[in-house]
Amino acid sequence: GEEEDFPGSPKKDLFVFHLPNGMTEGQLHDLFSQVGKLRRARIQFHTEEGKRATKGYGFVTFKRFSDAVVAVHSLNGFSVGGKVLAVTYCRDTPRPISANNSVSTNNGTNSARNRKARRGQRRASASA
Repeated sequence: GEEEDFPGSPKKDLFVFHLPNGMTEGQLHDLFSQVGKLRRARIQFHTEEGKRATKGYGFVTFKRFSDAVVAVHSLNGFSVGGKVLAVTYCRDTPRPISANNSVSTNNGTNSARNRKARRGQRRASASA
């Protein structure tokens, strides 16, 4: 039967980037459905000068985790429309933030304004 989704279950959602400009959701669906049954395939679009254009990435959700695994292994690095696809598992949680990363969840202590202020403090203490 179909594998159940539950907290901590293996992920069936994939992030696909480096999509060719003219790729349609139907073509994305057709490509990934060669691996297994899909729940959905969607491409992110934006409107540029009145035309709908792909942002170059999309998402694919398989019905079974084992098919998602096969898709990552077989379609990551696959060449389509002059582009080489990158296929990874979607993350539920953000990546850990490193000390040298400018993005932070610690109430803005790593914001650009605060970094600038700290640089000013270091300069002032160095010249004292």
